[in-house]
Amino acid sequence: MLRLIAPHLRVESVLELGAERLAELGLDALLLDVDCTLKNYLADDVTPDVSAWIEQLRSAGIGMCLVSNGGGKRIRRLAEKLDLPFVAKACKPFPFGTTAALKKMNFPPARTAMVGDQLFADIMAGRLAGLTCILVRPIHPEEEPWFTRLKRPLERRLLDTKRKAESGKRKAEIRNQKSEIRNPYVAIARPDHWFKNVFMVLGVVLACFYHPELVEIGMLVPLGFALAATCLVASSNYVINEILDAPTDRNHPVKRHRPVPSGVVNVKLAYVEWLLLAVVGLAMAWSLNRPFFFSALGLWIMGLVYNVPPVRTKELPYVDVLSESVNNPLRLLLGWFAVSQTAVPPVSLMVSYWMIGAFFMATKRFSEYRAIDRAETAGAYRGSFKYYDEEKLIISMFFYSTAAALLLGVFIIRYHLELILSIPLIAGFFAYYMHVALKKESAAQAPERLYRERGLMAYLVLCVVVFVLLMFVNIQPLYDLFKVEPSQVSPLWEF
Repeated sequence: MLRLIAPHLRVESVLELGAERLAELGLDALLLDVDCTLKNYLADDVTPDVSAWIEQLRSAGIGMCLVSNGGGKRIRRLAEKLDLPFVAKACKPFPFGTTAALKKMNFPPARTAMVGDQLFADIMAGRLAGLTCILVRPIHPEEEPWFTRLKRPLERRLLDTKRKAESGKRKAEIRNQKSEIRNPYVAIARPDHWFKNVFMVLGVVLACFYHPELVEIGMLVPLGFALAATCLVASSNYVINEILDAPTDRNHPVKRHRPVPSGVVNVKLAYVEWLLLAVVGLAMAWSLNRPFFFSALGLWIMGLVYNVPPVRTKELPYVDVLSESVNNPLRLLLGWFAVSQTAVPPVSLMVSYWMIGAFFMATKRFSEYRAIDRAETAGAYRGSFKYYDEEKLIISMFFYSTAAALLLGVFIIRYHLELILSIPLIAGFFAYYMHVALKKESAAQAPERLYRERGLMAYLVLCVVVFVLLMFVNIQPLYDLFKVEPSQVSPLWEF
């Protein structure tokens, strides 16, 4: 609800919206409210400075149309004096009048703004029509009719709440920026993203399940070594990502404060850091065992494919999600090879793990797109956003989650039927994650902040515990119920 009455921009008067300012905002056309926006309620005409402003915009090629809830005769008289088209009795906050004006004038919604003084009329109508919404301070609100004045205290309260929230967000951004500036070369390695290597856990659990003879206290040392090597290789990928994303990150409302786009990092030194992290991480992987090394090398190469031109798959719709999420099965292999080096896990599970990662990545894209809120700005920040919209991203999320579930079902039926008892929990996790993604300023757009979603984290722990326990139990009645024979097939692809 609050999103529907939240303006994209607030100004004192329409006079602040000169042609240059509108060009900076990417706007070619304005739908203009009349009463208390262009003139005070009781006046018949606009003031000379507003009239001059309209002429300046007209000379600059800015399209304009009056959109008012006022009566037809009164609005027509003013429109004729200003030589502007109009839509009267617009029924704001419903979008009927705004959409009628867009069609009448052939204005592109992505480059059109609704300008008005009321949250519950002008801004809501603009939001519902998919326009940029600009709120102006009302002109002589004491002249307004009583039913409009009744809404003003609530509007002021909502605007104060929004102002405080924005102020808190800006302060948090500044704190984060100062922290990153103090340690910029550490920040671009993103140690706060190392938690993603938790996806290695499934590989470790599977290896222990299929090779119980390898389970001993001494395995903790190579596991820790493997985790450290994976973190360094991942950080190498993060550094090249920070370097090559800097030009587009400057178009993002938050990421523009990162060390590279804000100019506090020497780019040549950052390239040295990228190579050094890769060399050390891959050398550690080589010393562990060859299969682990080649999995770590695959993780590093996928970082190049994702970030480095001319391939740079992160700019391609759908390919961006699939190429980034392939790191999920790679991390599964890294966990597996940290324990065992003689075989690989079932392919059905690895591909399911890939699709789970794709669901998470598509959900991140969805949250990012919603947070940016304007298609043009989103497209300037990330090439794939020129194609994506909320509907396409939601459909892709449905595809990835369905594919993951079907492939997980193949693994369960073929290798360990007991895991079927975890399906309701896993399905619930997908739903819970979607719930998080739909929140305003969702943590899904920055997975390193997901720990703040305590309910989600608790639910994830429950899912993992149940899944691991079921891996190591045998429930014969399930096989009788589903008419399934216990697996007699080797679950491993031998080297």
